[in-house]
Amino acid sequence: MNPDFPELRKLLDAVPPPEPPPVDLARLYRDALDRQIRTARRWRRIAVGVAALAASVLVFALLPKLEVRANGHEFAIRWGTPPEPVPPPPDPRVRELIDEQAKQLAALRAANVKHTELQELLLTVAADVSQRDKDQQKRLTALAARLGEFEAVTARQFQESEKTNTALYNVVFNSKPKGLNP
Repeated sequence: MNPDFPELRKLLDAVPPPEPPPVDLARLYRDALDRQIRTARRWRRIAVGVAALAASVLVFALLPKLEVRANGHEFAIRWGTPPEPVPPPPDPRVRELIDEQAKQLAALRAANVKHTELQELLLTVAADVSQRDKDQQKRLTALAARLGEFEAVTARQFQESEKTNTALYNVVFNSKPKGLNP
């Protein structure tokens, strides 16, 4: 103890201790219950949100593979892709038909090639004939022109021959002989 302040000690001891306030237990229990209700509501909301999120993820994960069919007399729900149909065992006649069809296809292709070659040859011959016709037409036109010139020359020569013959005829038959006077 400190001997410097003996009176202070006495004064402090003389003051009665403060009286604690009365405790309202009903209010404390009510406040605790309200806190617990709020916490429960919060957890319920979180649980509903998580469940909704899980349901949406599940729906989006399963929905693309989900198939629902409803016909006149049936209703079917299927998840996933349907199994591949098992092909029937091959028929030996099918192989024969396929081989025959391949042969026919090869023959058609060969005929098509020949047809194309013949068509090209025919077009070449037609072009050649057309060119020869043009050349022949030019020759015939030139020959017709020369024939026209020849006819003109011959006609002049014929006229000159006619004049000469007429003159000779007139000289021979139109002149009177000197010894015969009637």
